[in-house]
Amino acid sequence: DGAGGSDGADGGSGGAPGYIRLVDADSLEDTQAPLGGRRGLRGGGLQTQASAQSAGASSLDGGPAGAITALRFSADGQWLASTDSAGVLCLWRHSRVSVRADEGRKEWQLGAGEADEVHEELRWVYVGRARPHTGDIVGIDWTTDPTEGHARLVTVGSDRRVAEIDVLSCSADAGVVVGRPRVRIEHTATPTACCWVHPSEAGIGGAAAQQQGASGGPGGSAAAEAAATAQSTELLLATASDEMKLRLFSGGTKTCRRTVAAPEFAGAIAFLGTLRSEGPAEAARRRAESGAAAGAADGAPGVMVFGAAERSAGVVMLPLDGNPNASAGVLAHPGQMAAVLSVVGDRVVTVGGDDGTLAVWRVSRGRLAELRQAGGADMEPF
Repeated sequence: DGAGGSDGADGGSGGAPGYIRLVDADSLEDTQAPLGGRRGLRGGGLQTQASAQSAGASSLDGGPAGAITALRFSADGQWLASTDSAGVLCLWRHSRVSVRADEGRKEWQLGAGEADEVHEELRWVYVGRARPHTGDIVGIDWTTDPTEGHARLVTVGSDRRVAEIDVLSCSADAGVVVGRPRVRIEHTATPTACCWVHPSEAGIGGAAAQQQGASGGPGGSAAAEAAATAQSTELLLATASDEMKLRLFSGGTKTCRRTVAAPEFAGAIAFLGTLRSEGPAEAARRRAESGAAAGAADGAPGVMVFGAAERSAGVVMLPLDGNPNASAGVLAHPGQMAAVLSVVGDRVVTVGGDDGTLAVWRVSRGRLAELRQAGGADMEPF
């Protein structure tokens, strides 16, 4: 799997050996030594699993325990989370650490007096790992709390439960702290992916909410409820399941807010994400596509990105109301896909697992809005 940094300057990739490479997005050169594998960074120094066990550390020390299945950077770029095939969640934090000048260098490569020099560098420091679920971790996502401003990390497992990590309590000393009690969110279906949905990403104003609420029928009431939810400050958690459904849960109480049908052409959804807020250039392009005035006050429609385990990737307009005309998809790769990444603005990146290729797609929000409008109103789309 792979992930992009919050500012696009750094990227990460993980693979079967259980280690993570951090590379510069422009030069593709390593920014520091690989994380994980047989060596994990703790406090700025390298520590092997063997040395950790000899020191009396638990079996959950030393980085990933299996092949990397997902990587996620926090929005502020200060945290990196990984999951692996053994169901282990690992955390790294971007911190300033003291580094000796002779670290990683031979004696003959050092100048006079350099061996004793110590300087500070920003590095990804290993925090710890935990098993938040009794089964595999099928979904992981970061967000920023809209009221308190700190990072929040949530995981969804094949055990049909959702767990939230207490990021504020995580440290190199405390390790990874699983916060609130795990909540069961499914009884018969098995979750396959998850992502946070921020209230501002719904893109529905008060006038639009009133218009949808007056349209009547299941579609109108669903859109009105989603619009009302979008205007609140409550974070929402979206999940996909093997029963071809998309569900919205309260970010706090984890109670179900809505259940809709997933896009039929995608198959079982394995990746979920949302496009981040667009910049001035993307906003100008969207207005040009939709014919909106430059001073239009309404925000861009929110877009959720999804991907199947094989071939298909696509987008769904928010709010989720089950409208089949509000989604579009493509055959992104000929075989298995390794990752679907949503990027700032209108770009989506898909990574092929079998063909070893990376594709960048541009999402036309204006065209999506046209497709939704052309499908009709009230009960017509259903």
